[in-house]
Amino acid sequence: MGMMECKKALEDAKGDIEEAIVILRKRGLASLSKKSGRETKDGLIGSYIHNGKIGVMVEVNCETDFVAGTPSSRPW
Repeated sequence: MGMMECKKALEDAKGDIEEAIVILRKRGLASLSKKSGRETKDGLIGSYIHNGKIGVMVEVNCETDFVAGTPSSRPW
């Protein structure tokens, strides 16, 4: 959640931090359900091998190529 969303939740909860957390969770679930149908067309795959014995491969999917861009591929 963004800072302004957290501030609004705290205002709605009249300063009660625990209540603000509950409000943010409810709002988060609502926004998550809106995004669940979106297609992820881009992403990255990364791998790491430690001492030639242990390896891991990670796939991260995202909606846009902008998000998938690595620091070395960004023009700025």
